[in-house]
Amino acid sequence: NSLNIKNISLKNVSTYQENYITDAIKGAMSQTYSHLEIIISDDCSSDSTYKIATEMVKNYNGPHHIILNKNKKNLGLVVHVNTALSLASGEIFVAAAGDDISLPSRVSSTVQLFEKYPTASFVSFNDIVIDEHGAKVSKSPRVKSKEDKEYQFTDFIAGSTLPFSGASRALNMSVYKNYEPLSSDCPTEDTPMIIRGLL
Repeated sequence: NSLNIKNISLKNVSTYQENYITDAIKGAMSQTYSHLEIIISDDCSSDSTYKIATEMVKNYNGPHHIILNKNKKNLGLVVHVNTALSLASGEIFVAAAGDDISLPSRVSSTVQLFEKYPTASFVSFNDIVIDEHGAKVSKSPRVKSKEDKEYQFTDFIAGSTLPFSGASRALNMSVYKNYEPLSSDCPTEDTPMIIRGLL
């Protein structure tokens, strides 16, 4: 069903992405959904992340269109997310950080869920949380339900626990386009995007 695991997320790892970016990019490039636009965006990192990404893009000969971006200076998390979103031309934005490894069916499953729920603003799946050695860290899924579950803004303001995973989230681009870009002093993009999506 639609809550099957679609993504792998690394937790408790170094802040440097260079150790994980190869698997993250391979996950994006291996998607079974046809003719994706894959945006690989580096926020002027100080490690070899961009060099690795450049080599992988240079050697890629698959069906997907690749956009490789490197910011001239480090913009910080939220402004970098704004930048990546501004580069996208599709209707759905499937987000993955440099330490998020998408399984091959992730985008196909995401699109199927948006087709099933055409008014949904974003979708989120269960994920597997692993450490830097690939060992499973989490003992139970964040979402306890075995079937689709819809949430509204009223659930959020009522204090319900909303088990959304940023590592497996995808947005309808209206969540980005209907609002101003996130403020540069915002500490994270996850919660504001959830609130905008629920609204």
